[in-house]
Amino acid sequence: MQTLGLNLEGRRLDSVLLEKGKKGPQVIHFQSYELDDSSFSVKELYTDERRIATALSSKELVVRSLLLPLRSRRKILAALPFQIENSVPFSPEETLSYALIHKAKKTFPVTLFATTLSAFDAHIEKWRSLEVDPDAVSSLPHALHRFACFFFPNISSLFLFFGGQIEGTWLVIDEGRLLFSQSLEIGPNLEHDLLRIKHFAKARVAHFDALPMLFCGEIPPSLALFFKEQFGTPLDPPSEEYVKTLPFAASFGIALDALLQDKKSVEFRQGKRASKKSAQLFRKGAVLYVAASLAFAVLFGTLHQVVVRSKKSALEKRLSTFLNQELSLDAGLALLEKETAGGNGPASGLLFVPKVANVLQWLGSHPQMKPPLEISRVLYQLERYPKLNGGNEPFLACLELEFFSSSPTAARDFHNALLTGDALVDAKKEIVWRAHHNSYFAKFYLKTRAL
Repeated sequence: MQTLGLNLEGRRLDSVLLEKGKKGPQVIHFQSYELDDSSFSVKELYTDERRIATALSSKELVVRSLLLPLRSRRKILAALPFQIENSVPFSPEETLSYALIHKAKKTFPVTLFATTLSAFDAHIEKWRSLEVDPDAVSSLPHALHRFACFFFPNISSLFLFFGGQIEGTWLVIDEGRLLFSQSLEIGPNLEHDLLRIKHFAKARVAHFDALPMLFCGEIPPSLALFFKEQFGTPLDPPSEEYVKTLPFAASFGIALDALLQDKKSVEFRQGKRASKKSAQLFRKGAVLYVAASLAFAVLFGTLHQVVVRSKKSALEKRLSTFLNQELSLDAGLALLEKETAGGNGPASGLLFVPKVANVLQWLGSHPQMKPPLEISRVLYQLERYPKLNGGNEPFLACLELEFFSSSPTAARDFHNALLTGDALVDAKKEIVWRAHHNSYFAKFYLKTRAL
């Protein structure tokens, strides 16, 4: 698999092509292009065999480091939508966000990347104007973080500055987490702005002066001397490849983040925002899946009668141990059902879950499930239930809800009601909660009761 990372600044395009090999990511090539060159077209870089990756710049997004007082990943996922609403300067309807949850000793720190839908759309249109439809869109600060981690895997804290032709990007990484990031204009005030950033970082990171320094991108000799005097000596180059890729650090990190596609990757281009090529690959996979399903259905239909006869024979044999053998199968099952309902049968000690009708009635009368909340999907399913050969295994039922709400507060009230529990909701079991703009998903378990 190959991934091409592209970073466009002004009329200059930097590209790095990475390939996933047996020994990890391998550099195939890195190169710069001038868009004013009439003999060059960005479309030449775009092939069906490659994934194209780009990244939102620091001007197009915000980075927030959150430390929630929670020790459960489940609770963090439930609380995150409300934290996003209070942490970014965008309206909830306009916000597009991606969160990385890090595991620490006693908590789960969160790095939040957020942009606006209009900024994301403008980013995509910028590349489409060059006849390129990115398959993956990450964050430039995060891409630079991945560049640093790739070449310095044993260093978890550092200060990084990437110099471009028009703007620079700085970031502070502490214990493997991206704490701060900001863009700077490359101009006569650059050194003054860098000193201001230094004071800002020192006020928030007590050990800032002890952080290793990494400078990449376009760093002229005068700026390199300034960094050495004001920030300290940069890290020693770990390899010759590192020295060659320093000017292409942004493109390298962008390609690397999309190539690995792991838990540390940031991906804004998902779902309905996926590229046309990704959507086509999904449809192709869906067609193959349907074809395989049809073939399996034919095979299943052929074996169905054999399996049914075998099951029926086994059931009759099982029932014969405690029923009159003269009874038919239907009559025997009817007798068992009657004994269970009367509390004297072999299943009289089981606990049962609410019926579907009771659940729908509960939804219709719930004080928090009212406009502006609008239900779009309800799924009631049994995850566990008694089986004839499995003993008296208790029932376990869950309910999945998908709904829309123009009011985050109203959705939060319903979520709090689920966490509190009631006669139907079992608050002691896991409650899954996800939110994306005005769409919400909830999954919770139902209480059991005796007949």
